[in-house]
Amino acid sequence: MNIYTTSNLFQRSSRLLLSNNFKCLINHQSPRLCSFSTTTASASTNEQQIITKIYDRIIGNRSSSIQIKDNGTKSGRGLFAITAFKKGSQIFQEEPFVSYPSLDVDKSTICNHCLKQLNNNGNNNNDNKSKQQQQCTKCGERYCSEKCRSSAEVQHHLASCPTSSNIDNITRYSLVEKRRFPLLAARILSRILLENHFDKTMHNWENLQVLSFAKKDAPLEWKDDYDVFKKSLLTRESNQKRFDFNWFVRIMQILYLNTLGIDVGSTKPSISSPTSSIGLFFLSSFFNHSCDPNVYMAFPHDKTAVITALRDIKKGEELFISYGDSEKDMFDRQTHLFDNYGFNCDCPKCTQELLLTKQQRNK
Repeated sequence: MNIYTTSNLFQRSSRLLLSNNFKCLINHQSPRLCSFSTTTASASTNEQQIITKIYDRIIGNRSSSIQIKDNGTKSGRGLFAITAFKKGSQIFQEEPFVSYPSLDVDKSTICNHCLKQLNNNGNNNNDNKSKQQQQCTKCGERYCSEKCRSSAEVQHHLASCPTSSNIDNITRYSLVEKRRFPLLAARILSRILLENHFDKTMHNWENLQVLSFAKKDAPLEWKDDYDVFKKSLLTRESNQKRFDFNWFVRIMQILYLNTLGIDVGSTKPSISSPTSSIGLFFLSSFFNHSCDPNVYMAFPHDKTAVITALRDIKKGEELFISYGDSEKDMFDRQTHLFDNYGFNCDCPKCTQELLLTKQQRNK
């Protein structure tokens, strides 16, 4: 699922990156690519147990209200309501695994963790309980609070601070080339390295491996991206072997299909643009599309996604968001979905509008 990409046609694959012998999920020291199972239905018993464990970790404390499961259609897995929801009720909230501010925004004017705007005097502009701004004592990157500064530090900044890495190389490259996914890939790498260092686990790498990915050959620009990525962050030869070009390609394939635009401060359904901030969300990546969605995603306070019911939702019903502007006419919607996601939508709204179009032509 992706509400940002404007790339050319690619195929969607919901195959799970699980090894038949599970070494990639058991051996936390080696975050390598794995062979695949197509769905949980076709997975072996051991694979199903691992998949269920990862799903449970992604859902977390939301297990009483939603679940991830196969929907029995070509779209594969989806999110389902375990309980009924009234129109306007909040389904869940989710912080992104990684995020990056818009390239069109001056980073000194926002919190570089939660993406809230900062006042000129350094205080949080969107919270009545404004806290004095903090910053990295080495590079000066700004945050709205000590909580955000410390969270950014342990999640990615310790590994990617400009004073301890060559991250400025990939930042400048991305600004010039207008390419944001390499910056998200850099934060993914930082999170994986820091998690392994502090917690001695690879849980986030496991979570990444159950996301759908774009079944797309690596374009030439990905090789350029990786060359800069490697020079910026992979100075150790051992890391260059672990996080090689094939690893980078899979990360880019995941990002192309699952990146969400983040427009902080809006309570309306998020419709991303090239100027949006971006993030990768584990749980929200399981939303399937409908041109007549029953939930919507917004970012009213910060980078945290708030999922709200658009209408009454029954227990057991699948939850859908729109991957684009559902108010556009059918032709525009179908063109957008096919060009960006590689499928023709057959949701009830499209089916009904297509039938009406055919009837009008036959008159």
